[in-house]
Amino acid sequence: MTQFEAQTLTLFVEITACLALAAATGWPPRLRRWALVAACASLVSHPVAWWASLNLPLPMWPRVWTIEGAVVVVEAVIYRLLATPRLTRALVMSLITNALSFGVGLWIIWP
Repeated sequence: MTQFEAQTLTLFVEITACLALAAATGWPPRLRRWALVAACASLVSHPVAWWASLNLPLPMWPRVWTIEGAVVVVEAVIYRLLATPRLTRALVMSLITNALSFGVGLWIIWP
């Protein structure tokens, strides 16, 4: 999978998951804003995560968990700054969207 394909898949999964979670919970603001913030968060974190996955000198699973943990934190900060005043909402949104995105990507590439 190329970086462009992975970024496109990430955007699709994370925006869809973000919209579904925001709609299901009734979290303000409007859905369009959640979608834009989800896109922004992914566009900021994905290139760095991709680079780190190729260059971080750790065994595979410690590298994956380190990168994914950092991505959840960075994206939670972005959600907190741009979409919600509640840190818990930002963390939940980031954790769920990234877990789904990671899971879908792993499902696609796993032999």
